Amino acid sequence: RGHGRGRGRGAATAAGEEQDAAAEELREAQKALDRQRVSVLDELANLLGKEGMPWLWSGDPGAWQQIAQRVSDGGFLILDSGELLKQREIRQLALRCISEPLLQDGHQHSALLVAGVSRLMHGLRGAENSANFIAEALVQVHSTPLPRLMLVELTQSVSSSELSSQHAFQRALGTFLVAIAEKLPHVVLANISVVLPLLDVDCYPLRNAIVESIGALLSREGCKLPSGARGGVVAASASGDAASEGQAADGSAAAVEGQGVGHERIEP
Repeated sequence: RGHGRGRGRGAATAAGEEQDAAAEELREAQKALDRQRVSVLDELANLLGKEGMPWLWSGDPGAWQQIAQRVSDGGFLILDSGELLKQREIRQLALRCISEPLLQDGHQHSALLVAGVSRLMHGLRGAENSANFIAEALVQVHSTPLPRLMLVELTQSVSSSELSSQHAFQRALGTFLVAIAEKLPHVVLANISVVLPLLDVDCYPLRNAIVESIGALLSREGCKLPSGARGGVVAASASGDAASEGQAADGSAAAVEGQGVGHERIEP
């Protein structure tokens, strides 16, 4: 009997060691995959911004549009994975892929803006940690029309019936609104008429988030804004289409209202 119990313990130990070895192998495989993701995202971002690359694409707008969209898509892909959103290096490179195309001068950004709003809205309905990433992405491109377009899209696409059965979306939406008010208070304040109609949506968590966002705006009074922020924003009506705002991003002076150069703080 003693020998039988010994053989049983030996078999259990061997099985445990095999499981540990398999788990370690999976961890190493995951690390290798993450390193590959980092490398791919880094190379994608470099396609547009590294050294002489902007000059390379300047003579072929059509090619730039195609490459810019692919680079942007590469950044948005991590919105599909909550685990990837937790990894700092991957997250930072993804933000760079999203922002690099929109921040390059001399190109039309309309298609990128339209696609960006769609991908960001999809992201809010996706991974658990997406709201803060989306807010940070808008901070990176705060000088473009994308933050306002995102706020406009929220008011046009969010409804009580949709939110009533999507509790995760409620939480993500609330987290996003508070985060964007804290990070880009000048944008939210300038577009408060776009945000306030969300108070009419029959969803307590959303209304509570709006009130909290207003509190965040008040608490940020006098605080320094992101580098390059201005007192005004690209103006467009809530019903205006994204294409016209995209043209504003490309330098249409007629679409700019009250851009007070040098306003780096929220004024009371």
